[in-house]
Amino acid sequence: MESIPKTLFVGQVFLERETLDSTNRFATDWIASKIRPEGAALLPPAGTAIMALSQPQGRGQYGTSWHTEPGAGLALSVIFYPDFLPAREVFRLNVALSLGVLDALKGTTSAAWSLKWPNDVYAGDRKVAGLLIENGIAKGHLSYAVLGIGLNVNQRDFPSDLPNPASLFQLDGEARDLRELACRLCESLETRYEQLRLGAWLALKRQYLGALYGYGERRRFRAGDQEFEGVLCGVEDSGELAVESGGILRRYRFKEIQFLPDLA
Repeated sequence: MESIPKTLFVGQVFLERETLDSTNRFATDWIASKIRPEGAALLPPAGTAIMALSQPQGRGQYGTSWHTEPGAGLALSVIFYPDFLPAREVFRLNVALSLGVLDALKGTTSAAWSLKWPNDVYAGDRKVAGLLIENGIAKGHLSYAVLGIGLNVNQRDFPSDLPNPASLFQLDGEARDLRELACRLCESLETRYEQLRLGAWLALKRQYLGALYGYGERRRFRAGDQEFEGVLCGVEDSGELAVESGGILRRYRFKEIQFLPDLA
């Protein structure tokens, strides 16, 4: 990746808490001036990172939850002010920040890493991290964005009702320092965010498609009450997933389609 001039210092303001119900909620409450951490600015500077060692009420996409086991998982939220992006281009931010998380994880193990649409990071066929981006809009542009990352790090086991989770420890048997991982994430997120800010959207989209889980492959899906096979053809700039089935290209928004396990 080419060196990019940096004007944003992700993690320069770094708050760590033993326990937070939700790092994203803490961030959005701070932006809305509902809270103000002691000694901190009235509004959080761009790049502010908030880390919790335990997060009992973490949020995932569309009302799902993400629980962070104390000392084993990483809960991190980062605040951005991407007012250069029109609201209609919000998915571009998802692409850039997803690649930032992927970059940070690629060097941790030799696993086959990928991005599973719309907001998960996979090692092989197992979910290691989930992302949640919450945005504010003013005058047709993004006024703020809070990226929440839930990362499975040192967990040995998971509840049986989770479909396909994995931790970095399970992948290679190595325990990791959560703070070091948080710093690694801050650095890679900054690089990708700056790419987006400087207009490198086409390069970001190309790299996103190259990392997309199942891209160009025939997969099993469920849409509504119908199960079918189709080829994952890509993701539209709007964020819709494009799937070709029976000679017809269909596009699906978040939660309108789900991946099914491949038949043995």
